Amino acid sequence: MEFLANLHPKVVHFPIALFLLYFIFELIGFFNKNKFKSITANIVLLLAVIASLVAVLSGNQAAEFAKINNLGLTGQVLQSIDNHIQSANLTLWYFFSVLIIRTYLLLKQKFNNYVRFIFIVLAFIGCLFVVNTIYTGSILVYIEQVWKIKF
Repeated sequence: MEFLANLHPKVVHFPIALFLLYFIFELIGFFNKNKFKSITANIVLLLAVIASLVAVLSGNQAAEFAKINNLGLTGQVLQSIDNHIQSANLTLWYFFSVLIIRTYLLLKQKFNNYVRFIFIVLAFIGCLFVVNTIYTGSILVYIEQVWKIKF
């Protein structure tokens, strides 16, 4: 499973970009009121959730590999890894829930202006989760320098 561990630094940027793109499409769909933009936002959100799942799975594998093989990680580094894992899991489950509810409302054709505004707020809150995940990951990369660890 070292392949998944090595994959993590390469795939983490996709969910970041896609979640932010989802928020932008949500805003455009609110002001444009075009059904195509709303469906596009849903597709981008679906892709973001899939990319996030790959990033979380590969990150969990990297953390497990580092812990099992005792790569000299201190307690502080292990705590930083756990913080990052919790933040990434929270972000994934949050956006997965948003995707399920949004898809249901789209299929039931209950996606009116009031609901659109609620999803803009939900997308913004989700972007805050993404920023927190980026922050906890950047601590690992730039402060703890776990990138020097060879998997």
